[in-house]
Amino acid sequence: MATSVIEICNRALRAIGQEVITSLADDSTRASLCSLHYEPTRNAVLRAHPWKFSITRTNLATSSSSPPFEYDYSYPLPADCLRLLSVYDSSGQPIHANGSWTLEDGGIQTSITAPIYIKYIQQVTNPTKFDSLFDEALIARLAATIANDKSLEAQVVDRQWELYRRKVAEAQFVDSTERSAPKEYVSAWEQARA
Repeated sequence: MATSVIEICNRALRAIGQEVITSLADDSTRASLCSLHYEPTRNAVLRAHPWKFSITRTNLATSSSSPPFEYDYSYPLPADCLRLLSVYDSSGQPIHANGSWTLEDGGIQTSITAPIYIKYIQQVTNPTKFDSLFDEALIARLAATIANDKSLEAQVVDRQWELYRRKVAEAQFVDSTERSAPKEYVSAWEQARA
């Protein structure tokens, strides 16, 4: 796992055959491109997949202003919310977006009374908290973005985008295998015999 933003940027630069930097404030095009692209690229990679390290839950308070029509309440999303994953009512039951809520204007519009709970992808900024597969996906996407801006060969850009797609697919596979097994159904008859 990466220990700093500079480490991630330098790994991306090395992946496309560029010299490393010591700071995002270095007086070089490479540092300027890293500074320009790092944060939006990190956020895009976070949004692309529900990385387990970035998932969090919270309850939402009703906004002081309600929607002008269709819904009764507005619940502003947390400032660090990059992607809403699910919404729950006060009993913890999932609320599906089949007209019972919608995501508009930086919040959830609904007629469901408070409190409501959400599960979302949080904007994680500390690189030491990143998953190693996330690091690799971020590095590949950042390398592709910088290579494109530096007008490097299309082969270099394409190779990094393909690597990025493979790393996200690998993370999806790993995530699918890191779940608890479904609870096995045991009939009343089997329970009585046990």
